[in-house]
Amino acid sequence: MKALSWNELGHPRAINRVSNKLRYVLPQILFLIQTKLIARRMEQVRRKCGYVNGIDVGVHGSRGGLLLRWRSDCVVQFKSFSSSHIDVKIHKGNGLSS
Repeated sequence: MKALSWNELGHPRAINRVSNKLRYVLPQILFLIQTKLIARRMEQVRRKCGYVNGIDVGVHGSRGGLLLRWRSDCVVQFKSFSSSHIDVKIHKGNGLSS
């Protein structure tokens, strides 16, 4: 299973860089840290990156923001979240832990 984690999306070019990287890596899991994006902008990023499923934790002022997205071939069991973490258990579609 491939995962991609990226820090800081505050700059518009960063979103394009992530989008380009996704085309080559093709990760099942995408985790963005310190997005610094409001909810509407996070939704635009989700659509641009091509992920349907996910959890977003919005910003507090001009800080923070988390975005966890996964492809449909992953089963994600949600446990908890806060402004500084997202806790999930991820399985491949066949039910085996990864």
